[in-house]
Amino acid sequence: MLIAEVEEEYASYYAAELLPDSPAVLSDQKTESAAFTVYAFSGFSNSGMYWAETPHIIISRTESGIRITEADNTDIYFKRDDAAEPIHTVEKYAELLPQTEEYSFPPEMCGVWTADCFGKYEIILNLQQEGILLWYIKENGEPVSVYFGAGSADPQVGTLTVIAERVGYAAMPHFFMLEYEQTNTGILLLKNTGIDGLLPMEGDIILTRKNNN
Repeated sequence: MLIAEVEEEYASYYAAELLPDSPAVLSDQKTESAAFTVYAFSGFSNSGMYWAETPHIIISRTESGIRITEADNTDIYFKRDDAAEPIHTVEKYAELLPQTEEYSFPPEMCGVWTADCFGKYEIILNLQQEGILLWYIKENGEPVSVYFGAGSADPQVGTLTVIAERVGYAAMPHFFMLEYEQTNTGILLLKNTGIDGLLPMEGDIILTRKNNN
């Protein structure tokens, strides 16, 4: 879960990872509240690493949303609003991508893909047909990297074109072009050219489609 401060044009200047004290509790649908440790970070302080303070909070369900109780017993209420619109849209990035792009991904690429890179990195890639992309990279002991943006894929050439912002680093879009291959066995192969800056490690990254069941 991420908490991002939004100012100006919804630019996030910090974010936080919430680590549950008892992860098993979250799998129980009857759970009404759970305790978390907050690991905050920002691209503008401490070289992007975690801040020294790691406060504890409790998140509880309410009839209209959730309540966050801080260590000093201050309560912050969040109301659920299913009608809320996303703050990021493909149109926001359209003028930054090459005009030849259609800002969409082929149906066979859409969905959630995951990879566990030698136990060092965990990667989640979410591609939506309308061109929305979510990219998560978690390295052991390091703050999570989350990129949100738009892109398109060219199956004939095998290229993935992306323009994305990194959460916690303000509105500074980055342009990436990756090489990829997709097999008919549920494998998506991202090739690290060494110059794209998005992939966290040398060599190819093998992602498998996440089973929603």
